[in-house]
Formats: sequence, structure tokens, C-alpha cells
Amino acid sequence: MDNPNYELDEILVGIFVQELNSQMKLADIAASNINHFLSSRMGDNEVFWYHMENLLKALVAMANILWTSNNRNPYKQRSRLLRDRFNLSDEKLPDNLRQTRNWFEHFDEKIDDWWSESRTHSFADRNIMPLTMIQGLDISDYARFFDPTTSELSVFGRSVNTAEMFDYLKSIMNRINDAFWLWPTGSLRAT
Repeated sequence: MDNPNYELDEILVGIFVQELNSQMKLADIAASNINHFLSSRMGDNEVFWYHMENLLKALVAMANILWTSNNRNPYKQRSRLLRDRFNLSDEKLPDNLRQTRNWFEHFDEKIDDWWSESRTHSFADRNIMPLTMIQGLDISDYARFFDPTTSELSVFGRSVNTAEMFDYLKSIMNRINDAFWLWPTGSLRAT
């Protein structure tokens, strides 16, 4: 139940907007490095996966502010009030973003689950190629997989389109930033 006395002070709103902008910058950095890797096809696959995981973390950090998964007040109420404040009430968190990030973070548990559930114990991990290039595997046998032709990131069959997710949250940030601007000191002020 909402607390009728809970209000979002403009300073607090500014702090959340500043954090959203910071996470968007981190997502931009990760996306830029991912795109550089994909365009040059040079570099270490581990570095690609490092940036992919950081892209997911930054996007989920943004989502957590606007669509908290914590059902307790004041967090849920704060998320709703922020969405209302920026005319985002009709926006929904895209499917599978948190779950895909969680599967990255709890990869050890996903390996255990995969081992107990897989019929063939075929294991394809950290692939960066079209999904159609490997034949004969169940989708659940692809541990971490990125298809550069579709921008689909998959972790043991749970997938999210990273380009759509990035573009979606970037468009939301543009809408939020239409209501705020940065002073030269870096602090946020309402317009």
C-alpha cells in the first residue's frame, strides 16, 4: 500500500536522474566497445563478454530505478512516482532483461541446472556468431551466445535483444533529460 505522505523532492528526483544518466553513459561505453569488436572482429572474446555483461548491468541498474523489482515501499512507490513524473506511466520494462543479467551473474548455478537437465551435455559457450552456424544443439545447450546479425544475447535459452533494449532505454533517457539539464557543476536542476 502506498504511503500517502511519501513525496519525491526535486533534489531526490535530480539524484535519480543523475544516476540514470551515469548508467546510460556506462551502457554507451560498453555498447561502443561491443560495436568496435563486432566491426573489426579483432580483439579478445573475453573483452567482448566483459563489455556485454557490463552493458546488461548498466541497463538493469537503470531499470531498477524506474521499475524496481522490490515490492516493498518506498521503492515500488518511488519507481511509480518517477515514471509518473516523466510521463512514463505507460512504459513497461522489456521482458527478460533482468533474468538474462541474473543468469550471467549466477552462471555457476545455471551450469548446475544445465548439467542436470541437458539430454546431450553438449556445451557451446561464449559464441559470437549467427545462431544458425552451429547445428544439432538444443537451444539450452548454448551457454552464453551472441548473434551479431540479430543482436540477440542468449544465456541457456533465455534471450534479450540488446540493441532494442539499449535503444529503448536511451529513448527513455532522452524523455527524462527533456525535463532536466546539467549545471556546469554536474548537478542536476529542474527546468
